[in-house]
Amino acid sequence: MTTSSQQNPVTDGSGRPDGTTPEPARSTPDRSTPDRSTPGAASTENRGRAVFATVSSFYLPYLVATFVGVMVISNITATKGVVFFPELSVSLGFLQLDGIVTDGAFFLFPLAYVLGDVISEIYGFRTMRRTVLAGFAVLVLAALCFTLTIHLPAADFYDGQEAFERVAGVAPMFLLAGLAGYVVGELLNSYVLVWFKRRTGEKTLWARLMGST
Repeated sequence: MTTSSQQNPVTDGSGRPDGTTPEPARSTPDRSTPDRSTPGAASTENRGRAVFATVSSFYLPYLVATFVGVMVISNITATKGVVFFPELSVSLGFLQLDGIVTDGAFFLFPLAYVLGDVISEIYGFRTMRRTVLAGFAVLVLAALCFTLTIHLPAADFYDGQEAFERVAGVAPMFLLAGLAGYVVGELLNSYVLVWFKRRTGEKTLWARLMGST
């Protein structure tokens, strides 16, 4: 004959006679959704379409600062005329060529377009548009500062007023030229490059760079 305690063992609410807690059920990971934390998962998923870096990238402020600096410096160095191969003389009817004449910013403008291509390719058109507008705002500020400084009364011992006016006085003229060439050219270059990238993905980089430029 058995007692009632043997027939109905006492439990502690866990559902087991010995009082132990059952192990939680282990869930099986869902493999249907790609794991974002796995290295290479994002690149595999985005393969075949245009991918742009985030604006919070570490390199973006340095690229923007270099781009704007190049544009401001080029407006100053462009005031100097430069001639290469002055001994070269070619006459083609009404065309007379005595050397190759350019300005002191001939190597800076291509650099500005290279930086523009880098920013557009990596960060997209919206970021490049902000960069161009920021650069143009700095050019406006520089032109205003140069004009104001030219009209300030010169000290008696200062004998460089004429030279300063000759160099800094062309800033407003370059500002108008920059509005047509710099802003329109850079924005059009960036738009065409991003337009090609959205249609070709990450392939044919050389074609995008050559086609946009």
